[in-house]
Amino acid sequence: MIFLDPCSAPSRLALPALIGFCHSLNVIAHWYPFRAPPERRPPRENDADVRQRHQRIRQEYRDHDQARYAQWLSLSLERPLSAQDRDLIDYAILRTGTTAECPHFLTALTERLWGPDKRAINAAELAELSGITDLATTFAEHGPVHLAKAQKEIEPLGIFDAPACLVEGELFIGRQHLPAIRHLLTQGDPFSPQ
Repeated sequence: MIFLDPCSAPSRLALPALIGFCHSLNVIAHWYPFRAPPERRPPRENDADVRQRHQRIRQEYRDHDQARYAQWLSLSLERPLSAQDRDLIDYAILRTGTTAECPHFLTALTERLWGPDKRAINAAELAELSGITDLATTFAEHGPVHLAKAQKEIEPLGIFDAPACLVEGELFIGRQHLPAIRHLLTQGDPFSPQ
């Protein structure tokens, strides 16, 4: 199970690696939408205590790491518009998440969201990208119920950020854990004593 937020920089940067990883191991992943918490960027002058200073330094390190990785991948990190219909996007991911076409859809979606065309994606564009011709209709009829059900199923898993992978009961947050996941899938538990 892979949980992704196509509007967050960490998910955008991890998507090619996640898709390539699944393909290289011939793993069928089930993709789920997950809204990452907003990034906090406290200004330097607001370091009221050590905790806030550490929080700022950790965020600056993550920003620097993402910028380096994006440059290496030749990807832009100019943020998508915040005015996207996130429920409709999440519903499209939920509907395609168990299909073989989902990685292609997620790639096209992130390219559209993060590309130079800075406007909100509409239902017709999302339907075309996902291949779900009745997307707007089914979302109006069933979308909120399916999203609420999915959210209720995700909550007990302990996921707090995206991207996240749940593999054989182990939760991994972030692209940096792909080597451990590969080891788990090919050779067993990477953390058990040999």
